[in-house]
Amino acid sequence: MTVSPEQLANDPEQPTDSPGQHHWHVLGAGAMGCLWAARLAESFIQTGHTPNVTLILRDNDALASFTGQVVVESAQGEATPFNLKTTSAAQLNYPVSNLLVTTKAFDTEEALRSVLPWLDHNSTICLLQNGIRNHLALQNMTGIRVLSMTTSHGAWLKHRFHVVHAGSGQTFFGPLQTVNPEYSRHLSRSTFPAALTKSMNLKHTEDMEKRLWQKFAANCVINGLTVIHDCQNGALLTRPSAHQDLVSLCSETETVLTKTDRLNMALYPYVRKILLATATNWSSTWQDVQAGRITEIEEFNGYLCELAARANLPCPHNQAVLRSITNHHAVIR
Repeated sequence: MTVSPEQLANDPEQPTDSPGQHHWHVLGAGAMGCLWAARLAESFIQTGHTPNVTLILRDNDALASFTGQVVVESAQGEATPFNLKTTSAAQLNYPVSNLLVTTKAFDTEEALRSVLPWLDHNSTICLLQNGIRNHLALQNMTGIRVLSMTTSHGAWLKHRFHVVHAGSGQTFFGPLQTVNPEYSRHLSRSTFPAALTKSMNLKHTEDMEKRLWQKFAANCVINGLTVIHDCQNGALLTRPSAHQDLVSLCSETETVLTKTDRLNMALYPYVRKILLATATNWSSTWQDVQAGRITEIEEFNGYLCELAARANLPCPHNQAVLRSITNHHAVIR
């Protein structure tokens, strides 16, 4: 993604107040967008305030389909409605102070451009997305604070604007760029409402880029295979054929990321730990395929294949996964 620096103001000022107390906009109303918008609303309610949260929907049709509430259902089946405001990018006419971006990775550029006129040096973008390509590209923006996020919370849409919070997890956030310790402490203390920090287990980290590469690597070896073997995450460990593919894919992905200086770690133990913790989860890619949606496979295995090609490294296992999921896309189209 490329956003011209000329479209934005000059270098960002240090924040002098608490963004967590201001109006939040959530761009994207998928499972994660609905979940985080609701949890943000909940954090206002818990401190005795009216929820100051607005969902930015795609268009007038989406606005017309919104009934005024986002429903969050727990894994145990308890459903809680949250009243939220909505708008579209076309209807915005005021500055956006805090923007949480939860769109699919391939929709980010268009979605962000649609609200760009309402972002300035007082704004903060929090980027909560799969993949790492967009996170890296957005660091080239000047005049705006960009924080990256990665989460292990599980969520899926039961109906439109009705999300199931299927599994609690942890969320890390922080800037990819090196910042001074005082500013980092400020971010950790004041970016998000305190109640949200607790409910979504938010933790500030100075090592955000490494965490994004780790999540990216896990997505490369888990997501496509759950489609190919039509299974929940845990079955990649228990089905012999799936496990064999997992081991091969881990080895190849680890080699590419190590030799391209992106990440240096033993990947299989890391992935195994994730699979054990999320054994009954269905990956986002599996969910997309089941729903007849385009997946983010280009941001996972596709991007890894690009990195391998630039370094003249073989990548047959990732290419096979990419081809397999791309065939699903051909059927959808």
